[in-house]
Amino acid sequence: RILQKKLQMSQHDNLPLMFELFPWIVKDLTSLKRKKTHEISVSWLSIYLYGSFLDDHLDSKTEIKADEFIGASVLAQKGLLSLFKIVNGTKFEKLFNDSLLSSAQFQLTDVLEQAKVAEETFGKVDSATGKNKILVACAGALAAANSEESAFIISFTNKILLTAQLLDDLADFEADFK
Repeated sequence: RILQKKLQMSQHDNLPLMFELFPWIVKDLTSLKRKKTHEISVSWLSIYLYGSFLDDHLDSKTEIKADEFIGASVLAQKGLLSLFKIVNGTKFEKLFNDSLLSSAQFQLTDVLEQAKVAEETFGKVDSATGKNKILVACAGALAAANSEESAFIISFTNKILLTAQLLDDLADFEADFK
């Protein structure tokens, strides 16, 4: 239901599926194999949908139903465990873990400080970039699967973090404004 809701919203608002496509964009820019990209993209989609689910509820301040919460938690668990298996024991394991923690930290900062954005009391650019570090966790799995181009994958991902947030903000500014 979480995926269906996300797809319906994107279709209704004629929005691109930016974050969902991230592994496939990296595949197109590198020599990553289709099968491995598919495996990573399914796990990434699970994590992304979990994050979107939480973000939607934080933005709308709606009550989370028990079945939705449990379903979303299973999505996060499956996605995180699958990606961790790919980075486990590689030089990307620390990057993966640090990116997840950093993303959560900046997301919390963003939520707690939203009311102060107009007053410019915290670094919106840092927050926007930081909360998207979850993309770096996905990049870590992609890099572990393609060690020849790992430096490019990580560098490219770090360079697009703010751009991804700005595009996301532009895509849903009407809903955020409401």
